[in-house]
Amino acid sequence: MNLLPLLIFAITLIVVIIRPKYLGIGYSACLGALAVYLFGFVTNADVLEVVKLTWNATLAFVSLVVICFILDEIGLFEFAAQKMVIYSKNSYTKLFIYLVLLGAVVSVFFANDGAALILTPLIIAKIKLLKIPHDKVLPFIMAGGFIADSASIPLVTSNLVNIIAADYFHITYGEYAKYMIVPFLVSVTVSLLMLLLVYRKSLRAIPLSDWKIEDTNPIKSKSLSIISAFILLLMFIGCFVGGYFRVPVSFFLMPAALLLTLLAISQKITTVKETYKATPFSIIFFALGMFLIVLSFKEIGLIHLLSQLLRWFGTLGNLLATLFTGLLAGILSCFLNNLPAVMVKSLAISHVNLSAVQEKLFPLANIIGCDIGPKMFPMGSLATLLWMHLLEKKGFKIRYGNFIKVGIILTLPTVILTLLTLYTWVNFIQ
Repeated sequence: MNLLPLLIFAITLIVVIIRPKYLGIGYSACLGALAVYLFGFVTNADVLEVVKLTWNATLAFVSLVVICFILDEIGLFEFAAQKMVIYSKNSYTKLFIYLVLLGAVVSVFFANDGAALILTPLIIAKIKLLKIPHDKVLPFIMAGGFIADSASIPLVTSNLVNIIAADYFHITYGEYAKYMIVPFLVSVTVSLLMLLLVYRKSLRAIPLSDWKIEDTNPIKSKSLSIISAFILLLMFIGCFVGGYFRVPVSFFLMPAALLLTLLAISQKITTVKETYKATPFSIIFFALGMFLIVLSFKEIGLIHLLSQLLRWFGTLGNLLATLFTGLLAGILSCFLNNLPAVMVKSLAISHVNLSAVQEKLFPLANIIGCDIGPKMFPMGSLATLLWMHLLEKKGFKIRYGNFIKVGIILTLPTVILTLLTLYTWVNFIQ
């Protein structure tokens, strides 16, 4: 057994986490991919296969981030955050609940990375405005980061993981939403309850203060806000309808992002330079690089081993098979990162003969595990890595030990109950 691909992957992931100066995550992943290519673990055919599997997902993801950036520049998220504070009426618990619900809404429609990276600076700004002590901020920050992932399961476009898996298993936009909407509601409910349970004492310990928030209007262009809502409505309708004709979601997201960008530039809401800087091109190279490295795992028999495990899960009955498939995806995500994990598990699932119901349950359980499970470890998802890096720049450093302890407590009940709901719901509507 050649363990060199695993060593290359481990080194690549360490470099991604450390983020040396002038070496972004895209470059790190591409260097790792180049290494497995030069050693002959992947071929030209593998490169073409990865591009074929990921082009729609990466373009759709980049488009969503650009859309999120434009809406943020217009002031829509600032407006929502301001109303959240006003309606909380000097109650930190209410503020906490509204924050979780706002994060869930943003994650559903603008992806988990949008929720984590756009809302985090807003949360920090509002917390400073409310003069909450620095050492009491952790509950709000952790809540924003956790809900971004746990709420990212209902739509194909809610998470890069969802797009990749839905493309691989040919799940349409509408079909995916039909199966995932109820598990999503359970996931958000359990997440909120667990967050309140874990941080109830911390919220009570925050010294009371008289909030003085001016109810101003941060929206820079009312007309553009209305037009944006109309464009987004058409975009999501296009995703649902286009799914039945196998039209890639990026075909609807990219024109929406481009149109919103042109309108925002024309009204001097943003500039070409600012939009370019906000566009996460590095994510494209990160995804391509990591997936190429993952394909080299066939050399160490990982995909075959996972296929054997999944085959055994299938003999235990659909309930346990769903639960174990999702938990395995979550554990893999913690150690491999969820983007490589969803690809590895998808390849493994495709090598297993499944019943008609299992053909629905296994891919969807894989998605849930890779969406929520990574929150047990800091390196579990790209969104978490970027989120923690952003927090450090803002002066908030979360210790890995504390993150893991809280992450396991929050994640395990959420992912287990969501998987059980998936099993029940799929069997109910089949």
